[in-house]
Amino acid sequence: MGRCERLKKTIFPRTYTFYLQVFIILFTAILPFGFVENLFFLEVPLVTLVASAFFLIEKSAIQLQDPFENRPTDTPMTSIAAGIEESLNQLVGSPATIPQVPSSLFYTL
Repeated sequence: MGRCERLKKTIFPRTYTFYLQVFIILFTAILPFGFVENLFFLEVPLVTLVASAFFLIEKSAIQLQDPFENRPTDTPMTSIAAGIEESLNQLVGSPATIPQVPSSLFYTL
């Protein structure tokens, strides 16, 4: 739990995100010049595909910076803590008096 608390309190500087965004924009701005002679009619879709892939990776990296914010992609700390508590109660021989935490449905089926 201490490691998780240290991870939660770790602050990513604004420059981390800024440099990442500048690199992606610079890369996608220079990328079309590499395809000038090779791919005539596929240049625009290919550059769009590569650029969107990089922007989506950057977006998911920002989402993963805070793994303890109770979002669907976060670490399920409540269920992990309940599992640890249940295991400790079994080791000690105490009756299990842990209320089951209902899982939230973030996605529709």
